[in-house]
Amino acid sequence: MAVSPVLLGLALGVGFIASAAAQPTTATFATPALDRWVYTFGSQPGAEPDAAVFSILGSGFESTFDIRDGQFLIGYITAPSVPSGQPAANYRLISARVVARISRDKVFRYDPTVDPLATYFAPTDPGYVPDTDPDHPVELHAVGYRNGLTAGTFAENTPFSFGNPVQKSVRNAYAAQFSGAGATGALVDISNNILDLPGQPRFEVRPFALGTCAAAPGTPVDANTDMTFDVSLANPDAVRYLRESLAAGRLNLMLTSMTATSQQSSTTPAFWTKEGPTALGAAPASLSLSVCVGPPGDWNCSDDVGVQDVFDFLADYFAGRADFNYDGATGVQDIFDFLAAYFAN
Repeated sequence: MAVSPVLLGLALGVGFIASAAAQPTTATFATPALDRWVYTFGSQPGAEPDAAVFSILGSGFESTFDIRDGQFLIGYITAPSVPSGQPAANYRLISARVVARISRDKVFRYDPTVDPLATYFAPTDPGYVPDTDPDHPVELHAVGYRNGLTAGTFAENTPFSFGNPVQKSVRNAYAAQFSGAGATGALVDISNNILDLPGQPRFEVRPFALGTCAAAPGTPVDANTDMTFDVSLANPDAVRYLRESLAAGRLNLMLTSMTATSQQSSTTPAFWTKEGPTALGAAPASLSLSVCVGPPGDWNCSDDVGVQDVFDFLADYFAGRADFNYDGATGVQDIFDFLAAYFAN
């Protein structure tokens, strides 16, 4: 149903009709369908009780292995809890959260802050910027694949690589982001983002979220601390990736950290997998989603586009919670973008 300019003016001038019946789809996945330590020398693919995330920066092996060497893949089958098969634009994300539990006691220090690319440059590099703290955050990213594998075909026991694993850029699943600004382009491997590689200069990463917990920054993190990753919906990479994943019915994510180690050290962040022993307090990584599934103009998640959507959108707009275009703020452009979607139905 289309709304007339007169009706729109009335809504703006005299108030709104409240809508209480419709609700977004919410879903919690307490256990991943798969979780996998993606590490060169992982001896039990898909069966490890925990997974460490670390870099080899400063180890002397930077030319041999991926800098982000230890990565942790977690995957969820989201359909039918979140209906799949619709166009990606039909998934209006309201919130997405991952909670992963630390498996090792006081072996790394908590850092909830972004470390810019320049902090990893050599001190002699003209662009070098000192890090304001000595620690590194845990990051949540998209997942990319090599050798024809996909989110649907990569399994817990899929080999780390096909062929010699002791070299760069060969892992079958890797932390990734879209190649272009604004989430355009294809997914590219971020495992070596701090290096200048052939055809790929060093680049900033754009994590979906940084892990947060109750520890004070700079202090050691206790075992069985839950680390929370609230996905930033102002991140175009996150919005595109989650929408496309929900449309496909499967969401795979990767945890990484630039915390340094010198080969499978125990002094780096590590998380329980679904194989972790509950007797030790283990809990698998969980995913919680809130999403409105339907035409973009269906603001109130009623499965229908009508005048009430305009009233409800404007009510949320004036309450500061109508970031329709995912730019991190509610502004006038959101009105224009919403109305364009509304009238397109």
